[in-house]
Amino acid sequence: MDVGIIGAGRIGQAVARAALRAGRQVVLANSRGPNHWRPWSRPSARGAAAGTVDEAAGARIVVIA
Repeated sequence: MDVGIIGAGRIGQAVARAALRAGRQVVLANSRGPNHWRPWSRPSARGAAAGTVDEAAGARIVVIA
């Protein structure tokens, strides 16, 4: 992944949308786990995935929101 975002609140989601518009791959993580963010896996959010904090922390760019 290009961008890992830890924190899926308003700021984290805004950063994820901006990164997706820029053509980046995004993994979004929160304290509840990846099952909480299934909408990020749907086709309209291509390039985005829900993941664990460890997966997000392993990205090239990490944002803590």
